[in-house]
Amino acid sequence: MTIHVLALYSTSQDPLLMAPILECLARDARFRFTIISTENSARMMKGFPREAIAYAPEFSAAPTAPPQCTVVVDPAMRYADWYKAEAEALATEAEAAVIKAGGWLANLSPDIIVGRVSPTPPIREIVLAARMLGIPTVNAEHGVSSLVRNDLDDGQSLRFHGKWAESLLFDYFGCWGEAICDVMVDHGWHRDRLFVHGCPDFDQIAEYRSGPFRKKSRSHFGIGDDVRVVALPGRPLLYTAREFPAVCLGSSKEVALWYEMLFSAISEFPDSILLVKNHPLLAGESEEALQRELVPPGVRIRWVNVEEDIWRFISAADLVVGHPGSTTDFHALALGRPLISLMLPDQTQRYMVIEEALSPCARDREGLLCHLLSPDAPPTGPLKKFLSSYIGPLDGRATERLVERLAEIVEERRSRNSLTASD
Repeated sequence: MTIHVLALYSTSQDPLLMAPILECLARDARFRFTIISTENSARMMKGFPREAIAYAPEFSAAPTAPPQCTVVVDPAMRYADWYKAEAEALATEAEAAVIKAGGWLANLSPDIIVGRVSPTPPIREIVLAARMLGIPTVNAEHGVSSLVRNDLDDGQSLRFHGKWAESLLFDYFGCWGEAICDVMVDHGWHRDRLFVHGCPDFDQIAEYRSGPFRKKSRSHFGIGDDVRVVALPGRPLLYTAREFPAVCLGSSKEVALWYEMLFSAISEFPDSILLVKNHPLLAGESEEALQRELVPPGVRIRWVNVEEDIWRFISAADLVVGHPGSTTDFHALALGRPLISLMLPDQTQRYMVIEEALSPCARDREGLLCHLLSPDAPPTGPLKKFLSSYIGPLDGRATERLVERLAEIVEERRSRNSLTASD
């Protein structure tokens, strides 16, 4: 029997993130899939040979059958008061969601819903309606916030920002590595709702590490082999300063100071190019405008398209400077690039890449200059262990494991429904 998968897109970055999964589904005769977009589908589907259906529940009739179940929230092992209040609000939200989106969803008749998404309001409606209708939901979003030790909590646990809310929202969560799985269990998930599959983005890592790929990447950006390239991947500092001031930069003023430190140090290297790729999340906001305003004369800097392939971007670089805690840390480390973590003097967060000696930390212009003068590649032994823990085995099979788990979940659900019907 064919398994119908509903694939969720909510941002312009999602088609890129979901592409390996959809390509794997397309190769597997057991599956067919429908793509749902809660944003401008034409823009989001650029370059992908499938069309997306716009989320439009207002054009669907209400479901003819009552919901099959209610949203049941697992008891929290920690943060019990927060979970209780959030769960009560979620139950009310789920009832409204199934009234709004239930008919639209029932017309599509998916067997399972999967995404690599953040729980924006349209996504929440779809997922909650699905759970009320008994359709299993899976999120495989990265959860990279687990790289940040939360000194505001107990100094030892790993903070998991929005994953608390997601733990209530989705039936299942696909973790990249065992370390992320352990963090989510620590924050209230039941382990049987988690599975570890690795990261689909890294399935072609052998190609990305190759000399020909690096040569093509440099050529793509018009950079010669004799030019030193410092990459600045795009963690959205203005966004995190606004949304998470307690665990990141606390103000726009601090963001400006961070860039001033970087640009001032880079100005000491006239033979180098600073390659900047901002985060798609801030494509329409002012981060690049702030950067351009702060760049001193004489600095060779090039901004690349926010939707540029991250692997090509990192491969073209000789070393990477970043604000720690971004997924781009993984990309830089996986390609063996020296990674320099730039933090402000007053920041107290503790980052795993720094604590495990995979990246030196610079807290002022002089410290950054020192590391830029003599960057060190991450040590092989600790690096291999770290990557294995956080993004799983780099064996090219992460996507296959995720897709196989989707099939297992559907079969398990069908078996339970069959037994219930026979009773």
